[in-house]
Amino acid sequence: MVGPGVTLSSSATFRQVAARGSVRLQEAVLGRFATAVPLLGKKVAAAPAWQRPAASFFEIWPKLRTCIPKYQEFVKSCDAKDLKDAHVFMNEGASKELVEYYLCCALMLQREAVEKAASDSQALLALAEKVAREHVEPVIQDAQRLALEYREDVHRNLEELTVWREVDESLYWHHSLKTLLPQQYDDYCKATTQGLAATLAERQGQLLRAHHKQDQQVTTETRSSSGTVAPGEEVEGDRAPACGPAGGGAFRTVDEKASHGMKIKACSSSAEIRGTDEEEAGALALPTAEQVASELEASSEARALALALYTGWIDLAGMPVRGAIRNCLVDHSLLHGVPRAWDGAGLVPQMKHAGEFSRNRKRVREHDFSSDSGREPET
Repeated sequence: MVGPGVTLSSSATFRQVAARGSVRLQEAVLGRFATAVPLLGKKVAAAPAWQRPAASFFEIWPKLRTCIPKYQEFVKSCDAKDLKDAHVFMNEGASKELVEYYLCCALMLQREAVEKAASDSQALLALAEKVAREHVEPVIQDAQRLALEYREDVHRNLEELTVWREVDESLYWHHSLKTLLPQQYDDYCKATTQGLAATLAERQGQLLRAHHKQDQQVTTETRSSSGTVAPGEEVEGDRAPACGPAGGGAFRTVDEKASHGMKIKACSSSAEIRGTDEEEAGALALPTAEQVASELEASSEARALALALYTGWIDLAGMPVRGAIRNCLVDHSLLHGVPRAWDGAGLVPQMKHAGEFSRNRKRVREHDFSSDSGREPET
């Protein structure tokens, strides 16, 4: 006979609760190791490849934007049949518009030089050509390369992952690396978190026993008060389920030699077990990200993996910047044959000049991709 408050599925319920606690625990531990990645990587990582060309583009773009109408007139004046050689249009109207465009660029970028040569048409043409070859075209070509590297899926993932920052910084890093660089992150976890699987399996068993004990106490009290169970009687479903290692999960190996001396100590954890005897249930005191980074820094393998992972992440973190550049180029006829970048939810930074780019670059260094960090540049 089953008394009030008791079900035959109690064991299954205990297992589900403990499994959820185990998953949270695994993510919490992985989060500490994930947060160690930027702590290790920033010490030696070089600036991302997109940083310098992007800075150059956003510094020069406000000046070039003034001249873009003349460039668009040049594009309209071009006729494919007049194309005699690569990038050389013999159409007189197109040639005139192109010269005016580069003269405008020279005026915006080197006003003093233009004013000095104002009365010498040949000097003006030479100056326009120099500005085009040395200042305008190299920046535009680098910007076009960045624009073609744009990936919408990464851009969307970056925005969706920001929600984890509101939950926990370490979980943000865990889910970001897991989503954006799954294979590299898996290799990093295997190399740095070995030896913790047994500890987590033991913790899962503690969760099972603690939840079972609490529920069993409530059940016994309820049934004793109703007279449906004799003292000392045990009912099926009240027995503590067997405890074993968690199935699957992020920790797949047990190798104490590769744990780099990382130790997990017992302490209380009310977030995992509520209303139970903390001394009997036990819990884990997770190391801080700084402690993890300090431990891993002694291993050349861990440092190399963390550096590669951080370098890959910081490159992908520039996807919104690539998107902003892409939209500028597409909207002003400087890039053809590709769609505009996704610009949902205002994630694309607003960087209209060097100062604004520096502020956004600082956000990149600090991994701050909040939705109010900026908008797309004015067009």
